[in-house]
This record gives sequence, C-alpha cells and structure tokens, in this order.
Amino acid sequence: MMAVVFQSDLHPVMPAYGGGTPSSLIHPVVLVALGVLFFLIFVLPKRLAIIPITLGILLIPSIQNLNIGGAHFFAFRLIILVGLLRVLTFRPAGEPLLAGGFLLIDKVFLVWVVIEAVCEVLRFGTGGAAVNAGAALLDSAGGYILFRSLLRTLPDIRRYITLLAVVAVVASIVMLIEAKTGHNIVGLLGGIADVSVVRNGRIRAQGVFQNSILAGTFGASCFPLFLALWMTGKDKVMAGVGAVAAVVIVLASASSTPVGSFLGCIAAIAFWPLRKRMKTVRWSLLGLFIALAIVMKAPVWYVLAHFDFVGGSGGYDRANLLDNCWQHIGEWWLIGTGNTWAWGYDMYDTCDEFVAAAINGGVLGLSLFIAIISISFRTIGQARKLVQGSPKKEWFCWLIGVSLVTHLFNFLGVAYYDQSQFVLLALFALVPVLSLSMAKTRDSVELDRPTPTVGELIEVS
Repeated sequence: MMAVVFQSDLHPVMPAYGGGTPSSLIHPVVLVALGVLFFLIFVLPKRLAIIPITLGILLIPSIQNLNIGGAHFFAFRLIILVGLLRVLTFRPAGEPLLAGGFLLIDKVFLVWVVIEAVCEVLRFGTGGAAVNAGAALLDSAGGYILFRSLLRTLPDIRRYITLLAVVAVVASIVMLIEAKTGHNIVGLLGGIADVSVVRNGRIRAQGVFQNSILAGTFGASCFPLFLALWMTGKDKVMAGVGAVAAVVIVLASASSTPVGSFLGCIAAIAFWPLRKRMKTVRWSLLGLFIALAIVMKAPVWYVLAHFDFVGGSGGYDRANLLDNCWQHIGEWWLIGTGNTWAWGYDMYDTCDEFVAAAINGGVLGLSLFIAIISISFRTIGQARKLVQGSPKKEWFCWLIGVSLVTHLFNFLGVAYYDQSQFVLLALFALVPVLSLSMAKTRDSVELDRPTPTVGELIEVS
C-alpha cells in the first residue's frame, strides 16, 4: 500500500511544525496503528498508559502526519494530545498532576519553551510563525508534562527503560536489514527514503528515524539506561538484549557522532570511582578546556574537526558552525535568528543542539537550556548521595547521569528534531522522580522489586 501522499523518497522534507508541505502524509497502516494506540491509552490503567504512548511516539516515523486546516498533526503530536487528555481527565481526586508537585526543573523547562515560542513569533511576526510556535510549544511542553505525569515512581522509570529496550530491539532489526540490503523497509510507509544513504562505501542505516545520526545517537544515549536496568539485578534479559541492540544501532548508523558519543558514554561510566570527587573533575575539565584554548591556534571548538571515527565525518563543519555562531552573536543574542544560511556554506544545517537553542531563543533561551541540564545533573547527584552505600541504587543513579552526559556528546553533532527529542524530554521528566523516590526509599527495597517483564508490561490489571 502507498501512503496518502508520498513525498520524495530520496529527500523527504519534514516541516518542523505547522505549515510547510500542504498535504497529509500518512500510511493506512499508521492510521490503524494510531487507532489501536488511542484505544489502549484510554483503556489501560494509568501506570500502563506509557506503553502505547512510548511505543507509538518512538516507532512511528515522525514525518507521518495529517494536515488539518494547514496545520500538520504529526503522529507523535496526536499521541501527545490523546495522552494529555487521558492524564488530565482521569486523574484521581487529590493527586497532583506532576509527582512531587511543580518543581524548579518544571518551571525552568516551561519558561524555556515559552521563551523560544515568543522569540519565534517576534522574529517573523506572521500568523504562520504563531502557528509554528504554538505547535512547537505543544510538542515540547506537552511531551514533557505527559512524561512527567506518567513517570511517578521507580517502577515507572524501570518500565519506561524496558520500553526503550523494546524500541531498540525493533530499531536494530530494521537497521540490520537496511545495512545488509541498502533498503529501509520503513521507507514503504512514506516520508523516509527507502534507498539508504551511502558514504565512503558504507551504508548509513537510519531505521525509523529521520537520518542515521539521529538513529545512532538514540542507541548511544539509551545504552547506559539499559545498564542501569541491569544493575537493578532484575529483568536482566531485557536489559542485556536492549544493550546489545543499542550497540548494533550505533554501529549500523555508520556515523561518527553516535560512535563518538558511545565512546564518551563508556568514558563517563569509567569515572565511577571518582563519583565522590565530581567537583574536582568538573574543575579539571574546565582547566583542560582553558588550556586547549590557550595552546590552540584556532578556537577551541575546532578540536571537533579532528574527530572522525568512520570516515567522511563532518567534524570541521560542526566546528565551523560553532565558530560562526560565536562570531554572529550580535544577530541572535536577543530573540535568535533565522538567517544562519547567510553565515556561510552549509550553515543552514544547525547540527548542534546548543546552537539550535541559541538561534531559537537568544542568550536567554540558551541560558535556560543550560540551566535545565545543570539542574538535572545536580538532582541526579543528590539522588545518588541519598542512597550512598547501596551499590545498586548508586549505580542506577550514576547511569541515569551517564545517559545525560551521552546526550551532551550527541548535542555536539546533531540537533534533535524527530522522535529523538522525546527521549531527551522523558529523561528530563524522570530526573525529579528519581530524586524524590530515592529520598523516600533510601532504607527500603523499592528499587529491588522485580522489573516488569514484557508479558507483565501488557497486563491490564
């Protein structure tokens, strides 16, 4: 079967939010899948509603959408809307929407996404920009609140990680087939090229994601989460299978950014013996950064140009993007800019999450984004200290932090724009729950309760 509108197989265009392509692009199979997912979201108990939500958001290609009145309702956006309706209308009396209440990270996150939306409207000053900004706000704020309201306990976090393992297994199988044949079977749905990209003689598999880098960085950032699940001593089968699948995804992507991030992940894990001296580690890293800035002839970010793990890497382009962003700070410091294309060759491709935060929200937006990351690290550190002396719980917290570190490595080579963004949002959302749960259970065995198996995940009662 063909999609309703099949756009270019080789160069699919994904409008960021509203506007862009005028027609719907959705396969009948996806429509049926959405119907099933919506049904499950409402009939499953709240603690299990995260199952169809997570699987739907991450496994349905993000380009699949319905165009209604000129606005694109992507599959993930429809799932978010239905999910929010579920958690808002069927919430037990007296239960706060967010576990632990409205915390600092929630406030900073929501201010950040509102600032970005306001900046977009101010930059362009059109009705289309307002639609885009509203859609972006729904995706980011809606997605964050949805995960924040569903992830309320440590078992919820473990369940979510198990679901990520399921996604990783499916994605790895699709990418292995793609790496072998040069054809992406997901391309049959439309919106994703069915003929794989080849660079330096290597097939760069992408699976359900919008490109190979986004696919690979998903695997890299999920790997430590699967190790965290393993460290609980419970569902080791899913944890082990998920970890293997994550490595397969990184390798099948044949992209330098995921490989570099995975190596950074391993290095971060190796810092475990220094967990009680992280302040010294941070100052040492800052000192190293300053030393490099002093001895290098080029700006320090050009160190990225020297990393090429698979051949044909765009490290120089990423360093050049950071350099141009710094040189053009006068253009974007207030409300961001939409003119990066004028900075030089290939500068329209803002393949850096920090640069994206700067050009979307100015200095304030970039500062808030960094603040969210800082608050998350601090919260994870506090959670680990609360359970100091309990190796399993400490390792669990540490590996959650390693996942966030891996995202930071990802940020230097890609800006999330497909379903990858929701893996990051969910990580931000589970951080305060981790701290709250550790505070409540430092002397209990909540973390040591059995992790739900795949069979238990689909229980409805």
